[in-house]
Amino acid sequence: GASPSDGRPPADQRNLDPNSLEAQHEQRAMDRTFEGRWVPTYMRQQLAANGHTTLPTTANGHEFNASAPPPSLGEALLGMGEEMGETAQTVFAFFASLFSTLTVQCQVCSAHSASTLHESVMDYGENLCHGRPEDTSTELTLGRPTDESLAGLGPMRSRVQRTLPGVIFKDLAVLVRTKLVTGVMPLALSQVIRSREVTKTSVQQMPPIEDFMFSTELSPDAVPEAFLEHVCRRPDNPMERRAFRCVESWHVELEQGQAMVEMTNAPAGGSVVITIRMDITSLPPSQGVGCSVDSRVYAKRREFGEVLPVGLVERLAESHHAYSEALHNVILSVAQAAPNDAFTAPMAGMAMGAGAVPTPPPHHLQASGVASQAAFGSGG
Repeated sequence: GASPSDGRPPADQRNLDPNSLEAQHEQRAMDRTFEGRWVPTYMRQQLAANGHTTLPTTANGHEFNASAPPPSLGEALLGMGEEMGETAQTVFAFFASLFSTLTVQCQVCSAHSASTLHESVMDYGENLCHGRPEDTSTELTLGRPTDESLAGLGPMRSRVQRTLPGVIFKDLAVLVRTKLVTGVMPLALSQVIRSREVTKTSVQQMPPIEDFMFSTELSPDAVPEAFLEHVCRRPDNPMERRAFRCVESWHVELEQGQAMVEMTNAPAGGSVVITIRMDITSLPPSQGVGCSVDSRVYAKRREFGEVLPVGLVERLAESHHAYSEALHNVILSVAQAAPNDAFTAPMAGMAMGAGAVPTPPPHHLQASGVASQAAFGSGG
């Protein structure tokens, strides 16, 4: 004998009374199985939910209400179309989300690739037009700096424009070489700069033009290590002190009230050469007393064709803005604290008129030998 649907033994094997209700139910279930009328559980639930008391004769009749007529072929096709439409809409939403994600990823990759390619092309173009870095001298010279479009400095990475209110241009030209040098520079500046000394000078009397050069050593402790690795060469000897050397060139035209400054870290021997160009001009009388400063930063790889390290341009721009703000505050504080005669005396000999009595230049200008004895007398 066949077993009931729940897997239990037949009633006669379990000593059940054949006339009991349980035995009758089990026998009825076995009879339906033998007659091919067994109904799965899910179908019985649908029959009960739709109000059926007997097995429907129509195909899939258990899925429809017992009191409603079976759907026609058109209704069945319409229902199939609606179901397919819902399925297609779900699939379309999935693919739309997938393609949207892929599009964003492609845009991010394309932007990074384009930025890297742009830097490579710019560096290659600069080096191609203006010579390879190893063929171009990195030493600065006295005089007006070479035009930035011809100097091969690489792309401009950052720019800061500030104003020094209340600072006379001639006073500023003296301040940078007498108050911002080793031994007398403010404490805030000495924490960043280890030493700053005048190494070369040149003076022209008419029209009054002054050129001077500084040898500057920055403190490596003031530069982040990740940034320092690229701008300053590590010494070969572990016992040797790391020297972050830079050189500055100043070209000051007193009559025009303008100065052109160039500073580079080329002597430090880093893999990245950074150049700072500044234009300092006296404000017009309509804007009051003061000077305007336009500072620009250029950076390129020392080796031809190599790309700058990732993140260095952003860090360089942040440092440029931070140090420009700090130097702006230092110059204002020094200019306000120093007496006016400390500035006017060294410049008197350069700004004198035709009938004025000549004034000897400062001591460091006499030592340079550029001013002749005829200009300042035999006792100069």
